[in-house]
Amino acid sequence: IESISYGKTQQVKKLQFQAFTAAIAHEDQVKFVMDYLNNVNNTTHSKFPTARNRILSYRVSQLDQISQREVMAEGFDDDGEDGAGEKLLHLLQKMEIENIVLIVCVWNNGV
Repeated sequence: IESISYGKTQQVKKLQFQAFTAAIAHEDQVKFVMDYLNNVNNTTHSKFPTARNRILSYRVSQLDQISQREVMAEGFDDDGEDGAGEKLLHLLQKMEIENIVLIVCVWNNGV
């Protein structure tokens, strides 16, 4: 997937954080992106599957098959970090960012 990008790893106390983004055209692609990143044979993002948490949020403008109108599909997953995914979604909404899935990985490196 060429549309996946990622930022630098950031250290905060004993935790490391890294953000991943991917352009999407439909909410069904969120699972595809997660499956791709979780693939242990994916050498580009080999650290992704070892994350303690994968906090996710997405917003995508897509065609509703029934009404044939564009609708905004949104969702999030806190992955055990209460409210974290919802806060990411709120950030995407506030910045009016669409057609993206945003994943923040958290590692406990025990420093």
